[in-house]
Amino acid sequence: GGILPVILPELPEGAEEGTDREEALEHLINSVAYSPRRIQVRLAALFHHLAEGAGSGNGEEEAGLAASAIESAQLAQTILKRWRASRNLTRQVVSLVAEQVPEGVEAWRDGEVRRFLAQVGRDQLDDVLALARADRMARRDRRRGLAVLRDLQKRVVDELERNPPLQRQDLAVTGRDLMQAFHLPSGPFVGQLLQTLYQYVLEHPACNEYKFLMDFLKKKYTLKFQLPPTPEGNKQNQGG
Repeated sequence: GGILPVILPELPEGAEEGTDREEALEHLINSVAYSPRRIQVRLAALFHHLAEGAGSGNGEEEAGLAASAIESAQLAQTILKRWRASRNLTRQVVSLVAEQVPEGVEAWRDGEVRRFLAQVGRDQLDDVLALARADRMARRDRRRGLAVLRDLQKRVVDELERNPPLQRQDLAVTGRDLMQAFHLPSGPFVGQLLQTLYQYVLEHPACNEYKFLMDFLKKKYTLKFQLPPTPEGNKQNQGG
């Protein structure tokens, strides 16, 4: 009863004590209570496991949770549109729900931590971690989840202090550099090469140097193109 089922019918309904739906509803409410007083985080906490509470998980643990985050984000967008929330607030909340910290982060390699940072973005990072903390605080077995999250936060801080390249514009080469060095026309292939380099430096940030990246492309795409000959090479070919 009450007003909640009217304004938010997507919440688990008919939840009886001790059932999965009752636990899911309790978790969502407690997550909101443990969230900081930032409206986008509190709304994200209310929505972050909404698809799970509705019983839409597919039973596969990690894949199911990842799919649930996307589904919950879609539900959040539908609800906020119905509530006539601003576009900016809707964008923030939907992004927080979709990009929430997944399970299994304790097994992440350094490259996966950097990919997480690249995906989330620096502007949203504090809110994403705040949502993760609220979610872990609301669990019955909170101790382990909070310990794992603290370790992730330390790794995030360490990575940010090293200032790795996290966006494509951080690459030591540009599309213009590639077109000039390899005599390429502007087009999708240049974008493909930049994306290849971007994925590479996320795994190997110390390799983000002009010469190294150019050499990397020469080796990787050796059958597709070659660097133009140097003036000295032309003279030798001409017998000069």
